[in-house]
Amino acid sequence: MLKKQATVATSSVEAEYVADGHTTKQALWLRSILSELGFPQDTILIKSDNQGAIALTEDPTFHARTKHIDIQHHFIRERVAAGHVKLIYEPMETLIADIMTKALSRNQHHFFTEHLGLAQLEGES
Repeated sequence: MLKKQATVATSSVEAEYVADGHTTKQALWLRSILSELGFPQDTILIKSDNQGAIALTEDPTFHARTKHIDIQHHFIRERVAAGHVKLIYEPMETLIADIMTKALSRNQHHFFTEHLGLAQLEGES
């Protein structure tokens, strides 16, 4: 999900952590709708390319580097601890959502458009 962050991040880990929190809120909302429609969902898997942000969601202990992060952004920790959400590492080169957020080489763009179903996979007719 693309959204301009309302707070200033002082590191890429913090920026990804906040973005993962927003993604978690949206995913939980979608899970709620699907459940109401009769399609219950298991644990939500969220792919992230920042291992530091993933570590922050899984470690509930206080860190000096995170004391300035607004308390509202720690929502994701609660959801991870409850087992509703699990963040998994996905290398940047294969994180398909990056097609919307980064400048890509021709090969990466082609790879992502194929996997999004926007272009025909090589070898298929």
